[in-house]
Amino acid sequence: MEYVRDLGLVTRRGTARIANPIYQAPTPVNTCTYNDRGPAAGAARYSRETANCMLGNGGTATAATGPADSYTGKRSSVANGGTIVRPAASGTSVEVTFTLWGNGSGHFTTDPMGNPRLGHAGGPALTASYSAALAATGPGSGQAIPDKDGPAGLVDCHLGSPEGWRATASASSVVRPIGSEPAKEVTMTLDGENFVTTGTVEAKAEVDHHDSVQGVSLIEAAGAAPPADQPGFLQWLVEVKADDERCLPENDDPDRGSAQTITFTVTQLDGVIPEAPAEPVETAFTVNCPDDSAAGRGAELVPENPFPVDK
Repeated sequence: MEYVRDLGLVTRRGTARIANPIYQAPTPVNTCTYNDRGPAAGAARYSRETANCMLGNGGTATAATGPADSYTGKRSSVANGGTIVRPAASGTSVEVTFTLWGNGSGHFTTDPMGNPRLGHAGGPALTASYSAALAATGPGSGQAIPDKDGPAGLVDCHLGSPEGWRATASASSVVRPIGSEPAKEVTMTLDGENFVTTGTVEAKAEVDHHDSVQGVSLIEAAGAAPPADQPGFLQWLVEVKADDERCLPENDDPDRGSAQTITFTVTQLDGVIPEAPAEPVETAFTVNCPDDSAAGRGAELVPENPFPVDK
């Protein structure tokens, strides 16, 4: 911050003001961490720092620790660019653990009853430790941990937000089959932005529609990983069957030409960070009857003679 001081000098013509800049070092920024009242405070020693402090950029840091020492049983931090050595004996493996922390740019837990030191140095990690087992042989043998800027043992990453989860339908609209034609399938895909899994992922979904909708159902409530050549984190299939009572022209259903809306909602998503948002993750598509020509396929159509002959 620059301040200006005016110096008054008396001359024959009056007073001259000379701008004299004075530089002051910027005030250190207080990032949000936690307050420490000292050991004498007992259980009330630590409290959240939620005011008069600056929140950070939302970044996180992952700390990696190598396998336990065969003599001491202790784990040591894995430095950036470090390499984990696979075991020599076939059928054995070593375990590398990872924990998620704040990156020091300022944060506090939103739980008033939570641990004030959550994610800060000296406190508990943001998440429970998760691990990876490296066997004696297998893909990626000898690969080093990616080298990132930052303190030794930390790999910088930026997790997304719960609002980053989204659901999409493979088609925004589908035309029903007719009669004995096979049912059609609509693929529902769940994907997220900058997320990690922390163990076994459990996800469920459901479809909702008006009571008049017939023959539309979720094949399996639990999501499954998509094929390798398809994008997304999890997929579901919605089956659309024929509804001849509504769609055949001869039944003269007054709602035949109206689209039916099907809403797909993810009702459970566990084992991921960030977690699902408070608002449901959902998407929708419409189901339509085929047009008259398609619905009446198989019927003999005789066009009117455009050139009538008078007898």
